[in-house]
This record gives sequence, structure tokens and C-alpha cells, in this order.
Amino acid sequence: MPRNRRKNANLIEVGSLTKWVVAAFFLGVVGLSYVYLKNQLHTTGGQIKTLEKELSELTVENDLLRTKISTLSSQKVLQRRLDQDFIKMIPIAEERIVRIRTDARSEIRAVSNEGSEK
Repeated sequence: MPRNRRKNANLIEVGSLTKWVVAAFFLGVVGLSYVYLKNQLHTTGGQIKTLEKELSELTVENDLLRTKISTLSSQKVLQRRLDQDFIKMIPIAEERIVRIRTDARSEIRAVSNEGSEK
């Protein structure tokens, strides 16, 4: 009978094998997660670099447009365009002008919050 028991006995320890399979699976998942996150980090970094470059270009373009606006709206340029009849100006009719009367009570006064704190 001892031979029959030996035939049915497990030659490989299932508990030890299970521990190693679980450990290997866990390490595999951790490794794949690390690679995925590293790739995502590089992809996001490339997107950030592209967006920063685009922002820099837009900032330069914005500065150029502000300079152009200030140049075109200067009094000399506007006067020259008016003299060249590029800009047409008509006088404002008297009935279109609105005049606002100011009373002595509507003066601008300094506001202080010193007394409002509790």
C-alpha cells in the first residue's frame, strides 16, 4: 500500500508554487504599470513642450499686434489718414451731445474702511 500512496502524493508543493506564481504576476503587473506610466509621462511632456512653444509664438504675435495697434492709433497716423481722406469724419450735431450736470453732493470722496472692522 505504500506504493499507492506515493502515486497519489503531489510531487510539487502547490502552496509554494502558488506563492511564486502570485509574486511573479504581481511583479509583472508592477513592471507593465511602470512602463505605461513612463510612456504616458513622455507623451504628456511632449504635449506640454508643444503647447509651451505655441504659447510663446502666440505671445510674440500678440506683442507685435499690440505694437501695430498702438502705432496705427497714434495721433500722427490718424491725422495723416484724415489728411489723405482715408478716414472720413463728420462733426457731431449739438442735439446728439449729452451733458451731465454734477451736483456738489456727487463729488468723489476717498473711502475708508478703518471704522468698519469689528
